[in-house]
Order: sequence, then structure tokens, then C-alpha cells
Amino acid sequence: MTSAFVVDDHAVVRAGLRSLLAEAGIDVVGDAADAESAIEQLRGHELDVLIVDVNLPGRNGIDALPDLLAAAPEANAIVLSMQEHPRYARQAFAAGARGYVVKDAVERELIAGVETVARGGTFVDSALGARLAEDATPGRARQELSRREQEVVGLVARGLSSREIAEQLWLSPRTVENHRLRAMRKLGVSSRSELVAHAFDEGLV
Repeated sequence: MTSAFVVDDHAVVRAGLRSLLAEAGIDVVGDAADAESAIEQLRGHELDVLIVDVNLPGRNGIDALPDLLAAAPEANAIVLSMQEHPRYARQAFAAGARGYVVKDAVERELIAGVETVARGGTFVDSALGARLAEDATPGRARQELSRREQEVVGLVARGLSSREIAEQLWLSPRTVENHRLRAMRKLGVSSRSELVAHAFDEGLV
């Protein structure tokens, strides 16, 4: 069973998310109203998905996300936000999120997002995903990466493993890793989350 932890400063919202997730067979192992108390609780839990609201008291959810993920290293994170502008999604992915769901679409999109990121995939709710594609502009990735490197980066951002990418592109996993590492060097990024942010920013997904 997929397990999740919810961080949101509104008790009513936390209760609603717990109910929604439970109905879908997702085990909510805990919840918290702010980042600091969440970090304390997370150290005692093993879980699959961390669901974090952006608007938290003290540090906001995006700023706190690296520390939250450090406290739950096996978890992948979904950021919840009222903000529909693509730049907020890009900031979330750069901070380490694997999913971004606008709160207005929670009932429609959250369960799909939880199931996707629990498997290691990447999820953006459908309306925002369309805006990300529309707003994408050619930049460093398109200018500096080969076509094959762009393909690999796009598939990495969709959450595929090196082996899955290799099967899809008829390459060896080692060749896929080489393409990924070369792309990271060319773009000057040092983490998967930064690479994913580039991919969304420039429409490679």
C-alpha cells in the first residue's frame, strides 16, 4: 500500500486530504501544520509520498522541501499550491519535487499524482502541464544538447529509469547514463531535480 504524509497549515484541508487519500487506498501515516514539526515527525516514518502545501507558516513549502526530503529520504514529494503560474512549478521541481498539483484540481488530480510519484515518475496537473508547454522557450538545453541528449533529459523528467529509457530508445543503460551526465555537465546542473526543472522550463517533456 502506498503511504503518504501531509503538510498543510489548515486542519480542515489536512482532514479533507486524509479522507480523499484513504478512499483511494492510500495510507496517510501522519500530518503536520508547518515544516519544522513535519521534519520532526518524518524522522520516525518510512513513506512513499510527501504532500506539501506551498503556503506554510514560517518557511514556505518550496523553501523547506530539501529539508523535508532529507528527513524522509525514501519519499518523493508533491507540492500543492494555489498558484497556477508555471514559474512556481519550476521552482518546486528545482527544489526537489516530483509532482505539482494546483489546489483547485486536487480532487481530480491528486490521487493520480500520488500514484505516479510513488512509482518514481513526474506529475503536473493537466491544465498546468499545458501552460508549461505553451510557455516553454528555446534556451540552453535546446541550444547546447544534442537531439539524443534532449530525448534522454525529457524521459528522465517523465520519471523513467535509465533501463526504461534504454528500452524505449534502443540503447544500453550505460549509454543512457552517459547522455544524462553529459547533459548535466553542459547545463551546469548537479542534481536530477535541477535537470527536471530545465526539462519543464524548455518544453522537453
